[in-house]
Amino acid sequence: MRQISSSDLAIQNKRWLHVGIDEDLNSRGNYFPLPFGHGLSLSRHSVFLEKKDEHVSIQAGEQSPAVQLYPPFSTTDCIDHPKLGEIPLNFWVVNRDMVRQQALSVVGRTHYLTPPQYGLILGCRFVEEEHEEKLRDLAQKRERRPDSPELESPVWTNPAGRLIGCAVLAELLFGIPRGRDHFADEELGRNWRSDLREAEEQRNEENREPEPGELTRRRVVRKLRLTWASRFAVEKPFTGYGEAGTGIGTLLARILKQVAIDYQLPRAKRIEVIRTVGSSKAEDIIEGKREDFLTKAGYDPLKKTYSRPQWEPNFRTGQNTPPALASSDKTYRKLYYCAEFAP
Repeated sequence: MRQISSSDLAIQNKRWLHVGIDEDLNSRGNYFPLPFGHGLSLSRHSVFLEKKDEHVSIQAGEQSPAVQLYPPFSTTDCIDHPKLGEIPLNFWVVNRDMVRQQALSVVGRTHYLTPPQYGLILGCRFVEEEHEEKLRDLAQKRERRPDSPELESPVWTNPAGRLIGCAVLAELLFGIPRGRDHFADEELGRNWRSDLREAEEQRNEENREPEPGELTRRRVVRKLRLTWASRFAVEKPFTGYGEAGTGIGTLLARILKQVAIDYQLPRAKRIEVIRTVGSSKAEDIIEGKREDFLTKAGYDPLKKTYSRPQWEPNFRTGQNTPPALASSDKTYRKLYYCAEFAP
């Protein structure tokens, strides 16, 4: 691969990389779509290009090995359905606006957190439309009540072939979860948390931006080579069978690890996940008595944090709302998971 000078590169509309060299690389005038949340900075990263026949590959990074930006990541894997057997799905990193809107709609309908405004999106869809239709038929029989609000979701009538699940990779900067202590103390020192708090308090008092080399949340995340996986979301007709086989959530979590290593800037060494589950289920997961889609995908539950009420998706309004008063006595736990890769 050959390195392209930064003077020959430009990022336009945050999502298109223009390679300004005297060579026709594609039919778009040497414009290449970048994934959402690509993280590319022309002042910080080196960009490399290779063309073989009609195929162009673009990589970037601060150091070797670089990560691939184009063509975007794509792979096929199979879920293990208890009735239908192996069903293939396509997983890919989203780089089109229409598909991003589909992903945000799935999150809005199925996740208790709001759709994300930033981050790299891993989407999935069925390879064969007939498998999607069969699973949807089975799910409709499972929802026996014709007035069930879940049946009012457009996923029941949308044409087959659309995105039906997703997960998001980003940097977690608004919080400093205690689960990080399991590995951060060794790499940053036992006082890193107090040092960070003091630095933030001093900047707030002086009303100034961080100085070069000063400890910030972003620098902590970058030093730990840490990325945050969130919004694991799958349309309702295609959930509920993970206990009997490999579900879509497990595949999303497993494949997301490969994306974090080879297709995201900066290249990650660890993925952290925070998930809210019922108290009894949380205890079983911590003690190893029960698996969930994350542990099946190789994520370790490191920390049990605090109780909180569960927010529930309202399929009539499309909004997430607090639970009904009748169920508000239920307790939930936040679990911190981490998947770590070889350096």
